Amino acid sequence: MQQKGAFVRGMWALFLTVSGLVSMAWAQEGSLSTGVSPTNNSKWGQSYFSFTGTDMQAVNDGAPSVNIYNYLSLNYKKNSSERYSLRPAFSYKTAGFSGNGDRQDSEVYLNDAYVNYSNYDLALLPGEWALSGQFRFYFPTSEGAAEKKQIGELYTELISEKLLGQGWAISYTTKTSYFLQSQKAYRYEKVYPDGGKKIEARANHYGEMDHYFTLKKFLNSTFTPAVDLGLLHEWNYTSEQVRGGSASRNQLKIAPNTEIHLNRSAWFILGIENATDLNDTRLTSQWEDRDGRSIKLFHPENTQYYLMTFIML
Repeated sequence: MQQKGAFVRGMWALFLTVSGLVSMAWAQEGSLSTGVSPTNNSKWGQSYFSFTGTDMQAVNDGAPSVNIYNYLSLNYKKNSSERYSLRPAFSYKTAGFSGNGDRQDSEVYLNDAYVNYSNYDLALLPGEWALSGQFRFYFPTSEGAAEKKQIGELYTELISEKLLGQGWAISYTTKTSYFLQSQKAYRYEKVYPDGGKKIEARANHYGEMDHYFTLKKFLNSTFTPAVDLGLLHEWNYTSEQVRGGSASRNQLKIAPNTEIHLNRSAWFILGIENATDLNDTRLTSQWEDRDGRSIKLFHPENTQYYLMTFIML
C-alpha cells in the first residue's frame, strides 16, 4: 500500500510539474495571455486561461483521465476598470478513468463560446467592501448544448472583498447561471465499450449557483494561500418523461488552495475542491446519509484536484 501511495503521489507531482512547465513556457513566449489587465498601453489584448482537473479517486487508482478546459480571449479595455472580451472555448480530455471508474478516451471538443463584460470597480459598499463583477452570455456552440437544444446561458459573478490588515483578506463570491432552454428534458445516449447502449430522458438545468466565502493570507509577492467555504446549488426542470432524480441538488463546498504569482504576466491557482452532496443527508452526531452511512469530507469520490493557469500580455 505504501508503494502504491508513493507511486500515486509521484504521478500527481509529475502531472503538476508538466502542467506548470507548459504554462511557464507560454508565458515566456508571450504569445498567449489571460487578459485580466493588459500590461501595455494598448486597448486591445489577447488572453489565455486553462482549468486542469482530475478526480482524486482516479488519481488514487493510478490511471486518471485529466480534463483541460481552455479559452482564448480577445479583450478590449474601455478604461482602467472595465473590459469587454470574446472567448471561444475548447477542452482536451486525456485517456484514463474517471472517479466513478468509467473508461475515458482522449478527445478534443468545443465548449460554449461567450462574450464577457468585467468591471473591477463596481462600487465601494458599507464597511469598505470593494465590489467587482463579471457578466456573460454563452452561445450554444458545444455538442452538449446542441444535444439539450439549449438557446444560451446568462451568467453573473459578483465579488465583494475586504482587507483585514496584516496581510489578511476576506471575500464573498456569488456565481449565478440561468439557462435559456427550448425544452425541459433531452434524450441522453451512452455507448458502452462492448457496444451496448443506454438511452434515457434527462432533465435540463434552468439554474445554478455557486456562492462561498474566501479567507486568504498574502504571504509574500509569490504565494497567497486561501480556503473557500460555501454551497453549490443546481435546479432542474421537472418532466413526466424523466424518471427518478431530484429537481434540485445542493452541495457543501470546501476548497483549500493557493495562488502562485510568477510575474504580472503569469499566475496560477493550485487547489483541492470537495463537494459533498447534501440532498440525502441528516445532521446527527455522526452526520449520516438517509441509509445511516457515515459521511466523510474529502472522500475521494467527490474530491477534485485542480490547477488554474492565467497568462496575460
